[in-house]
Parts: sequence; structure tokens; C-alpha cells
Amino acid sequence: MSTDEPLPSSEEPPEEPLWGKPDVPGPPTDMPPLAARWRRLLARIIDYVLIIGIPSNLIVWIYSRIHPALGLMGSALLGMIFWLVYIGYDGYLLTTRGRTFGKQWMKIQVGMLHDGSLPAGRPGWLRAATYGLPGVLAEAGWALWAINVLPAFVPSVLGILWLINVLWLLWDKPYQQALHDKAARTVVVSAQ
Repeated sequence: MSTDEPLPSSEEPPEEPLWGKPDVPGPPTDMPPLAARWRRLLARIIDYVLIIGIPSNLIVWIYSRIHPALGLMGSALLGMIFWLVYIGYDGYLLTTRGRTFGKQWMKIQVGMLHDGSLPAGRPGWLRAATYGLPGVLAEAGWALWAINVLPAFVPSVLGILWLINVLWLLWDKPYQQALHDKAARTVVVSAQ
């Protein structure tokens, strides 16, 4: 080997992104517009009413007819079950369709931040779990508080953490991501 030949470089040129430009701040240029915050909120409300609100009220009403003293422990355990069902609903629909029924009705969808693809598999489930797990843990905390195992501030703090998660998109720049979006590296965009 002669000394005049350049040594092969171990560094490969950086890979080009599938959409947008890495040196330009803000949403990638090829990405659909970000979903309006009010659409995201209404989509969550629709999903909550469909998956938790109506079924939980119906089950609690039926249960209270059979056993009138549901109590805090029973309410907390039912709350845990409903949050787990919501995580399953959210995770399944995000990984298979990129949107829940609420998101579909509000004409928004979830995509991977780097290329807009469906958050199939781990990202969709991670996003759903990051959103719902604080709710499950808060309900478990209230159940443990009911039997004097935990002080009341523990489930309250978990509820506050859930609230911080969902409010994060109000001040996040440039992608308006909530913490569950950041955890899964997703973004919510308009699907119109």
C-alpha cells in the first residue's frame, strides 16, 4: 500500500431524512400540517366518552343495583380496569390504523416523527402506555389509600403527572408534542 493513497474513511455520509431537512427548524417540509390543539382535545374527549365514560357509568350503575356499597376501593379498581382498557384501545388502533375513532372523526392521525409512517408495534404501544399508565397507577394509589397503605398525596401526584403529560403540547415547539408523543417519537398531524 503506497502512502499516497487516502485511507478509507470509517465514517459514512449522514443519511438523508425521508421528509424535511435536518438543518431547518420546525416541522419537516413534506409533513402534513400539525393537528390543531382543539382537534386533539376533542378527539381525546370522544375516545374517553366512548371507551371509558359510557361503559364505566353503565357498569357502575348495574353494579350499584346489585351491590349498593361500591366504595372507594371498588371505584378505584374499576378505574384501573377502565384505564387498562383505554390503553389497549389506544395502542391497538394506533399500531394498526394510526388513529383512534376520535382522531378519525376529528380528521387527525398519529405518525412517526422522522417519516410519518404508522406507529406500528412498539411506538404505538409505548405512546398509549405513556399516556394511560399514570391514570392506572393513580387509580391503584387510590385503592391503596382506601386501605390505608398509601398517603393521599401519592395518587394525587400521579394525577398531576398525567396532567403535565397532556398539557405539554401547549408549550412544546416545534412539533406540539405531549410527553407521550416524545416518548414514542410520534407527531399528530392533520389527515384532511
